Amino acid sequence: METGKDSTWEGFESEFWGGESAVDLDETPPASYIDSSVADHRQILEILFVIDVSGSMRGQRIAQVNYALENIFKELRRRDDINSTIKIAILEFGMEAHWATPQPVPLEDYVFTQIAVKPQVTNYGKAFEALNQKLRKEEFLDPTLGEYFAPLILFITDGEPVDVAEYPSALAELQANGWFRKSAKYAIAVGEEAKNEDIGKLLAVFTGVRENVRYADEGDALCNLIEFIAIRASEVQTSMLSNTSDGRKEDASIFDEPDTSLFSSMFEG
Repeated sequence: METGKDSTWEGFESEFWGGESAVDLDETPPASYIDSSVADHRQILEILFVIDVSGSMRGQRIAQVNYALENIFKELRRRDDINSTIKIAILEFGMEAHWATPQPVPLEDYVFTQIAVKPQVTNYGKAFEALNQKLRKEEFLDPTLGEYFAPLILFITDGEPVDVAEYPSALAELQANGWFRKSAKYAIAVGEEAKNEDIGKLLAVFTGVRENVRYADEGDALCNLIEFIAIRASEVQTSMLSNTSDGRKEDASIFDEPDTSLFSSMFEG
């Protein structure tokens, strides 16, 4: 599929990047300009996108997700520095779960492929199982490749799971995973039908922090929210001490900041 300047999403404008009100950010040297001897010793931040590709995500919803991801990867490349390296992994889930990236890909090598929906229902359990399998030293977090920051996980969905009898046990196993517990976890509920108490409570169990569960419709608000979480949370993660420390505040949230009130919480009122 087309990417870059010929992207399908070139006509979209983001509040944060690409529009008239876009923030003017200073360029920083991309990873390709960093001396290899330095780059080899940078700590690794893995950003894991867990994306619902069930049939109800078709149209503007998946279009805004794709546009946001393109913007995110461009912006993260601008901000890459000599202290950390970012790797990207994308998990698509519907009836089944599939890693679009069999292994996390260094940001400077990542070639974005637009995500397509499938005529399927939503199984959360499959996503939880796939995530649990990869959050391990012998899988995505190989210690021979370097030292890791706590991963950043962004879960995006627009509906309740159909596997209501199965997903709780899969989520419980995931919660027992040490890397998952250390991770910064955020969730976005997409569309009016997803803004209900049951989905909010479920996603809050996933993130462990109520403030990290947000709602957006399928327009620009969704794109802007995805971009804000990925960029701001990655900045927070790479400013933390390494994963071996216990200095991370477990209930910390980027939404504790006063200027984030424009992003709708699932728990208003």
